[in-house]
Amino acid sequence: MNNNIYIINLIFCIFEITEISHPKHSNIILKVTYYLWKLAQINNISINKQSILCSYSLLYVLTLLVPKNQCSDYIYDDISTNSFIIPILTDLFLPFEEIVTFINNNSDPSLQKCINSIPDIYHYCIQLENLPSSNKRSLNNTSLLHQLDIISNNNKSELSDIETTIYSKITWEKIKFSFNEIYSFSNFIIKFIGIQKPYLFIHSFGSAFVAFDIASLYGIDEAHCKKIFISALLHNIGKTIAPIKNNELDFSFYTFKILKHLEGFQDILLWASTSNSNKEKKYTQFSIESQIIHVADLFTELKEATTSRAGFPIEKVMTIITKESHVSLNNNLIVLLKNNLSKIESKRHDSQAYAKDIYQELQQQIFILEPI
Repeated sequence: MNNNIYIINLIFCIFEITEISHPKHSNIILKVTYYLWKLAQINNISINKQSILCSYSLLYVLTLLVPKNQCSDYIYDDISTNSFIIPILTDLFLPFEEIVTFINNNSDPSLQKCINSIPDIYHYCIQLENLPSSNKRSLNNTSLLHQLDIISNNNKSELSDIETTIYSKITWEKIKFSFNEIYSFSNFIIKFIGIQKPYLFIHSFGSAFVAFDIASLYGIDEAHCKKIFISALLHNIGKTIAPIKNNELDFSFYTFKILKHLEGFQDILLWASTSNSNKEKKYTQFSIESQIIHVADLFTELKEATTSRAGFPIEKVMTIITKESHVSLNNNLIVLLKNNLSKIESKRHDSQAYAKDIYQELQQQIFILEPI
């Protein structure tokens, strides 16, 4: 399957994660890009370069939110230096890497002038919104401040609906987005989350490999199994931002909220978003793909060790899953699981050990973007 997708759709998947985890700062992310876009127009930067510049700005400010604790009132805003980090350390998603490379290697003075203004625009927006800041940056560039004030005063309507403005008024580039790209982007997203939520990162890897094996044993073709793998990898991302309601995490909605921007891959969106739906519902009402992901998720959750308990013995795991199958699951999946327990448990164990190794690499390496 080959699709084209606007780069803003992919960036907005990340934005959805930070919009809930850092609600006080979501508008800041967009406003920095808006002001930068207007400055680019003032400096007669071409439409194509405007798109790249705005993409870079969104990625820049989004990544500032990652290193700090999600519950903090502050965001990482010590950006007066000439470099910053993106905590996706091994295989950076290629279209994003190309944006960064273009910006870092471009010698256009007008473009560099806009890039160098990002820290000041960022702190201008922070101060304009009266948000707490761990770095009280002094804004001494009076010419830039004057331009930003004019932009602010002359564009109140666009600024009042900033998300729509960013989405619809900037001319965004389209990129090829085939199966290989969505696989790469899924890895990007799960690593982005893994920096903040190592348990979810390791759990999601285990669930994805188990789901692939179950789907393959069920007789599903390899291309379809790969889609199920991606869905299982992404099925828990809503947990990173879902608020707690009645002591239960209602995160399927938030998984959908993050992934809804992936145009052309509705099946992956549907399977990832329904595999964790309310337990009151009967899973037999859902597709076999969603049921496979749910079984893989439940099996992995029960077998893996957590900070509060050891993994359950295999006999107890199967008792729990079998009990649920009488209510809401396709019994053929349970029979298949019982007949292949050793193979599936081995894959679960090895894939989660692999995920732990990747997480250690994420902690030890930093991808530096410079200069700005």
